Amino acid sequence: MLKKYFLLSILACLLVSPVFSQARFDINSPISRDGIGQLHDNQPVRNIGMGGTGIANGHQDYINFQNPALLGTRRGLLRDRSTKYTKWEASLYNFNNQYRSPELDASGNTINFNQFSYLFPIGHRWATAISLNPFSHVNYNIHSTTSEGDANELQLNERGHGGLYQASFMNSFNLTRNFSAGFQTSYIFGRIRHERFVGSTSQAILDKFGTVENNHYRGFMFKPGLSYRGKIRYKSGEARDSIYFNMGVTYEFFSSINVQTETHMQTRSPLENIHSDSIIGTSTGIANFPSALRGGISFDKLGRWSVAADVAYTPWSEFFAPGQNGILTDQVKMSVGGEYYTTSRRGDLRNIPIRAGASYSRGHLEYNGTDLHDISLSLGTSIPVGRPDPVDKVRPLSQINLALVGGHRSTFAGDGLRERYVNLFAGILINDKWFKRRRIN
Repeated sequence: MLKKYFLLSILACLLVSPVFSQARFDINSPISRDGIGQLHDNQPVRNIGMGGTGIANGHQDYINFQNPALLGTRRGLLRDRSTKYTKWEASLYNFNNQYRSPELDASGNTINFNQFSYLFPIGHRWATAISLNPFSHVNYNIHSTTSEGDANELQLNERGHGGLYQASFMNSFNLTRNFSAGFQTSYIFGRIRHERFVGSTSQAILDKFGTVENNHYRGFMFKPGLSYRGKIRYKSGEARDSIYFNMGVTYEFFSSINVQTETHMQTRSPLENIHSDSIIGTSTGIANFPSALRGGISFDKLGRWSVAADVAYTPWSEFFAPGQNGILTDQVKMSVGGEYYTTSRRGDLRNIPIRAGASYSRGHLEYNGTDLHDISLSLGTSIPVGRPDPVDKVRPLSQINLALVGGHRSTFAGDGLRERYVNLFAGILINDKWFKRRRIN
């Protein structure tokens, strides 16, 4: 079984590699012009449905890579400790966005993969996982015109696309009865392309002239994490009847990110056919990505309900990259969420979770010198599929996870930018035994 899911993970990565290496987004997002674009929250579908909380609320049935300390947390969980489980999870997303401002009226949608993750236990106290996730995306197409003093006008066009990805290797250890620790190492890579062209409405000048800048990013990110789990209410001696309190914290930091830039001078026809293309410069520089501090708390009753709250701070004003666009601002993000497990006399409907959450963030990107505020609400659930767990007959080994996020991003200024979005996430999670020891009589 291990071999099957391992090969499945490798095959999935190979299948999407040509996709994400040339990934393009159909959404014309003007705010993605700055820095490395819009950030992609590194979250599994379960946590997205809970407002993005995940620093303190681990769960035995899911892979939580928001806090690497929660990968191997089995303490106080309901599965049989004598059985080790491996997990494989894959998910996709569909983004639908609408942008409005005095200068802009744009909308669009895109589909891309959200994550591929594979977790396997080394022992009862040690778990290891690998994952592949988007880190940021860029897609903008901005037009403007200026007068030449006569009937002709200069047409300016700025376009960009691409994004960064992260491939991660994580380890988690149960240190004591209540504490666990983890460490994540991620390789950040990808390409961001910026184009700037000038044309004229004059019939004598049909071609457009401009530059194309390709920036290739490569470097490492590191994230240690800690978590605490303890009982605050103990009832009848059963773990199912106890209420637990959880705390978690992570600190994310980067090594120097190498940026290789290649700049082309091009001449294009009105139909975008390239008439001339020459390399006018190549350079190598260092980008500075800011550290991020995240913390969270949660309460849960096993198999019944859980509530969580997270807060994060990232000083994006410290970001620097060769040839960067715009100025970034420090980001503060707060999230709350919860899940409730339905119960039914029908075994196939028991323990289906209903999730909800809310999130607010300020900063990172700005528009016309004003910080953007992002407010969102989320819903989620998991649908059991496949055969049941041999230990707990009403718990499925496989699940389809769904989350819906609707939100509003704005400068809250009368003449500022307003964005409305509805994003859908869908994925599948497969649990199975790590090893099955066979006895020979």
